[in-house]
Amino acid sequence: MKYKVIAIVTLAVCVAAAWRDLTAKPPPIELLLATPNSFPDNSLAGVQKMILPSANLVGLCQRGRVNVFTFYSDNCPGSRKLCGYIGRFTQMRPDVTFQMVDLGPQWRRKDCYQAYGLELGSVPHVMIYDSDGSLLARDTRNGKDGLNLLVDWINKEVALRAPRAST
Repeated sequence: MKYKVIAIVTLAVCVAAAWRDLTAKPPPIELLLATPNSFPDNSLAGVQKMILPSANLVGLCQRGRVNVFTFYSDNCPGSRKLCGYIGRFTQMRPDVTFQMVDLGPQWRRKDCYQAYGLELGSVPHVMIYDSDGSLLARDTRNGKDGLNLLVDWINKEVALRAPRAST
């Protein structure tokens, strides 16, 4: 009888621990609010962090401005490269608001961002909203429409600002 009680108590403790692990909330995703002055060295060092309150990105958009949300991880070479481009772009276009969502080293753990209702297939992941808060472009599992639009936009801005050779 004594061993049955010990076995039942042990089983109950194991079930409680497993339940706690299954219902535990993932670590919060940190939202980096990036302003044009936040990228002096084309990196995100020193940018003030704020916990992402929800996946309601439209509610975080600044009205009257184009808003670009970039989900990234410092562990991703493509993300680091894109941050450098964004750093230069923010100096050219201070009228565009960039909000960088740091998924951290656990970006491959889908439960970290699915808890926010986000569907991210890979990083960097870009979502662009117009000045009214309407979604212009976003990356999906099947394509990188948001990233492609942003890169094209950056390339056009750089080309417009490049010094022209006189003929």
